[in-house]
Amino acid sequence: MKTRNIFIWIMLLIMGLTACSEEEVNTYSADEGIYFNQRIRVGNILTDSTNFTFVYIEESQNEATVSIPVQLVGRATDEPRPVNIKVVGGSAKEGDDFVLPVNPVLPAGASSFNYEITLKRSTALQEEAKTIELAIEENEIFQTDHHARDHGYPKRYGCHDHAS
Repeated sequence: MKTRNIFIWIMLLIMGLTACSEEEVNTYSADEGIYFNQRIRVGNILTDSTNFTFVYIEESQNEATVSIPVQLVGRATDEPRPVNIKVVGGSAKEGDDFVLPVNPVLPAGASSFNYEITLKRSTALQEEAKTIELAIEENEIFQTDHHARDHGYPKRYGCHDHAS
Protein backbone atom coordinates (compact mmCIF):
# COMPACT_ATOMS: atom_id res chain seq x y z
CA MET A 1 0.00 0.00 0.00
CA LYS A 2 2.81 2.36 0.95
CA THR A 3 4.61 1.55 -2.29
CA ARG A 4 1.44 2.21 -4.24
CA ASN A 5 1.01 5.65 -2.64
CA ILE A 6 4.63 6.53 -3.42
CA PHE A 7 4.11 5.39 -7.01
CA ILE A 8 0.95 7.56 -7.35
CA TRP A 9 2.78 10.61 -5.93
CA ILE A 10 5.70 10.11 -8.31
CA MET A 11 3.31 9.79 -11.30
CA LEU A 12 1.42 12.94 -10.24
CA LEU A 13 4.72 14.80 -9.88
CA ILE A 14 5.89 13.69 -13.34
CA MET A 15 2.54 14.62 -14.93
CA GLY A 16 2.55 17.96 -13.16
CA LEU A 17 6.01 18.81 -14.44
CA THR A 18 5.37 17.72 -18.03
CA ALA A 19 1.70 18.64 -18.51
CA CYS A 20 2.20 22.37 -18.99
CA SER A 21 4.32 23.93 -21.67
CA GLU A 22 4.44 27.42 -23.01
CA GLU A 23 3.65 27.81 -26.70
CA GLU A 24 3.57 30.90 -28.84
CA VAL A 25 0.13 31.48 -30.34
CA ASN A 26 0.14 32.40 -34.02
CA THR A 27 -1.89 35.51 -34.77
CA TYR A 28 -3.19 36.90 -38.05
CA SER A 29 -0.31 38.48 -39.96
CA ALA A 30 -1.23 38.56 -43.67
CA ASP A 31 -2.14 41.68 -45.67
CA GLU A 32 -5.56 43.02 -44.83
CA GLY A 33 -8.23 42.91 -47.47
CA ILE A 34 -11.92 43.40 -48.12
CA TYR A 35 -14.50 41.73 -50.31
CA PHE A 36 -18.19 41.89 -51.21
CA ASN A 37 -19.93 39.51 -48.80
CA GLN A 38 -23.36 39.20 -50.41
CA ARG A 39 -24.87 35.79 -49.69
CA ILE A 40 -28.08 34.18 -50.83
CA ARG A 41 -30.39 33.10 -48.04
CA VAL A 42 -30.69 29.46 -49.03
CA GLY A 43 -27.40 27.68 -48.47
CA ASN A 44 -25.49 30.80 -47.36
CA ILE A 45 -23.70 30.85 -50.71
CA LEU A 46 -21.44 33.79 -51.59
CA THR A 47 -22.73 35.53 -54.72
CA ASP A 48 -21.41 38.27 -56.98
CA SER A 49 -24.67 39.91 -58.06
CA THR A 50 -28.17 40.86 -57.03
CA ASN A 51 -31.41 41.86 -58.73
CA PHE A 52 -33.71 44.68 -57.74
CA THR A 53 -37.07 45.77 -59.09
CA PHE A 54 -39.31 48.75 -58.41
CA VAL A 55 -42.39 46.62 -59.18
CA TYR A 56 -43.18 46.05 -55.50
CA ILE A 57 -42.37 49.62 -54.43
CA GLU A 58 -45.12 52.27 -54.32
CA GLU A 59 -45.15 54.38 -57.48
CA SER A 60 -44.79 57.57 -55.42
CA GLN A 61 -41.41 56.34 -54.16
CA ASN A 62 -38.76 57.34 -56.70
CA GLU A 63 -35.72 55.94 -54.89
CA ALA A 64 -34.71 52.74 -53.16
CA THR A 65 -31.57 51.64 -51.34
CA VAL A 66 -29.69 48.44 -52.07
CA SER A 67 -27.20 47.41 -49.37
CA ILE A 68 -24.15 45.37 -50.30
CA PRO A 69 -22.19 43.93 -47.36
CA VAL A 70 -18.44 44.57 -47.47
CA GLN A 71 -16.37 42.27 -45.25
CA LEU A 72 -12.91 42.77 -43.74
CA VAL A 73 -10.25 40.07 -43.96
CA GLY A 74 -8.01 40.85 -41.01
CA ARG A 75 -8.38 42.69 -37.73
CA ALA A 76 -10.64 45.58 -36.83
CA THR A 77 -8.77 48.73 -35.82
CA ASP A 78 -9.51 51.80 -33.71
CA GLU A 79 -9.40 54.02 -36.81
CA PRO A 80 -11.89 54.27 -39.69
CA ARG A 81 -10.31 53.13 -42.97
CA PRO A 82 -11.17 54.31 -46.49
CA VAL A 83 -12.46 51.83 -49.05
CA ASN A 84 -12.18 52.28 -52.83
CA ILE A 85 -15.29 51.04 -54.63
CA LYS A 86 -15.68 52.13 -58.24
CA VAL A 87 -18.13 51.61 -61.08
CA VAL A 88 -16.36 49.52 -63.72
CA GLY A 89 -19.21 48.74 -66.08
CA GLY A 90 -22.91 48.38 -66.67
CA SER A 91 -25.62 50.21 -68.57
CA ALA A 92 -26.98 52.39 -65.73
CA LYS A 93 -25.82 56.00 -65.64
CA GLU A 94 -24.52 57.42 -62.39
CA GLY A 95 -26.60 60.42 -61.30
CA ASP A 96 -29.55 59.50 -63.51
CA ASP A 97 -30.15 55.88 -62.51
CA PHE A 98 -28.19 55.55 -59.25
CA VAL A 99 -26.08 57.40 -56.67
CA LEU A 100 -23.08 55.91 -54.87
CA PRO A 101 -21.84 56.81 -51.38
CA VAL A 102 -19.13 59.46 -51.32
CA ASN A 103 -15.85 58.31 -49.71
CA PRO A 104 -17.02 55.04 -48.10
CA VAL A 105 -15.13 53.88 -45.00
CA LEU A 106 -14.90 50.78 -42.87
CA PRO A 107 -15.87 52.23 -39.47
CA ALA A 108 -13.50 52.07 -36.49
CA GLY A 109 -13.84 48.78 -34.63
CA ALA A 110 -15.91 47.19 -37.42
CA SER A 111 -15.22 44.07 -39.42
CA SER A 112 -17.91 44.84 -42.01
CA PHE A 113 -20.21 47.58 -43.26
CA ASN A 114 -23.04 48.00 -45.76
CA TYR A 115 -22.22 49.83 -48.97
CA GLU A 116 -25.54 51.47 -49.84
CA ILE A 117 -26.44 52.32 -53.42
CA THR A 118 -29.41 54.60 -54.01
CA LEU A 119 -31.34 53.46 -57.08
CA LYS A 120 -33.55 55.95 -58.89
CA ARG A 121 -36.80 55.09 -60.63
CA SER A 122 -35.82 56.72 -63.91
CA THR A 123 -37.94 56.81 -67.03
CA ALA A 124 -35.27 54.78 -68.81
CA LEU A 125 -35.95 51.88 -66.42
CA GLN A 126 -39.48 51.59 -67.76
CA GLU A 127 -38.02 50.81 -71.17
CA GLU A 128 -35.16 48.49 -70.27
CA ALA A 129 -33.30 46.81 -67.41
CA LYS A 130 -30.08 48.50 -66.28
CA THR A 131 -26.95 47.09 -64.69
CA ILE A 132 -24.20 48.46 -62.47
CA GLU A 133 -20.88 46.67 -62.10
CA LEU A 134 -18.78 47.62 -59.09
CA ALA A 135 -15.23 46.68 -58.12
CA ILE A 136 -13.22 47.05 -54.94
CA GLU A 137 -9.88 48.60 -55.78
CA GLU A 138 -6.73 48.31 -53.70
CA ASN A 139 -5.55 51.26 -51.70
CA GLU A 140 -2.73 51.89 -49.22
CA ILE A 141 -4.61 49.89 -46.56
CA PHE A 142 -6.50 47.09 -48.27
CA GLN A 143 -5.38 44.45 -50.75
CA THR A 144 -7.92 42.75 -53.01
CA ASP A 145 -6.34 40.56 -55.67
CA HIS A 146 -4.84 37.79 -53.55
CA HIS A 147 -7.94 37.52 -51.35
CA ALA A 148 -10.20 37.24 -54.38
CA ARG A 149 -7.92 34.77 -56.13
CA ASP A 150 -6.92 32.61 -53.14
CA HIS A 151 -10.26 32.43 -51.34
CA GLY A 152 -12.85 32.97 -54.05
CA TYR A 153 -14.03 36.27 -52.56
CA PRO A 154 -15.72 38.53 -55.10
CA LYS A 155 -14.05 41.87 -55.69
CA ARG A 156 -16.55 42.67 -58.47
CA TYR A 157 -20.28 42.93 -57.93
CA GLY A 158 -23.22 43.42 -60.29
CA CYS A 159 -26.58 44.99 -59.55
CA HIS A 160 -29.46 44.49 -61.99
CA ASP A 161 -32.19 47.10 -61.78
CA HIS A 162 -35.71 46.83 -63.24
CA ALA A 163 -38.63 49.23 -63.09
CA SER A 164 -41.39 46.95 -64.29
